[in-house]
Amino acid sequence: MENALKSRERLLLSNKVIMILFILLILSLIGIIFILRYRNRQRMKDNEFLFNSVKNSNKRKLPHQPTEKGTNKEGSVYWQVIQHIEENDNYRKSEFSIKPLEKQLLMRSADIEAQFEKECGISLSDTLLHYRLRHACELLESTDYILEVVAEESGFGSSRTFYRQFRNAYNL
Repeated sequence: MENALKSRERLLLSNKVIMILFILLILSLIGIIFILRYRNRQRMKDNEFLFNSVKNSNKRKLPHQPTEKGTNKEGSVYWQVIQHIEENDNYRKSEFSIKPLEKQLLMRSADIEAQFEKECGISLSDTLLHYRLRHACELLESTDYILEVVAEESGFGSSRTFYRQFRNAYNL
């Protein structure tokens, strides 16, 4: 009889422990749901802020234009680099490289970048940034993508990088 009471007490105790663990699990899930809802609300605010900034901004045109005479020729470094950037949407790749142009132009990457900047008056990295930002603006205007997707689709490594670059470019 005494063993039966002890085993019944142990069973009740284990049931209480299971019930407490179950309640803790439920509370944890509720906490996670609230955190996710808060984060989603923040993303929506960020998207809305960026979307409104895009709509109100008139700086979306790419400022790069060749400054030297003769650079509008298709054989110039400027146009070959621009063609490489636009080809297959290369600017959308976060690992963008001009290495493939080295053999074609018979120049080192550093020389290509220097010649590009000399011809158009803006650095290659700034030009690439403008292409990516323009694409991001188009995505923000035409889709309901969250920032992480816009950043990834536009060639930025992360939404944090995208947000920082966007704010710097549009002086927000």
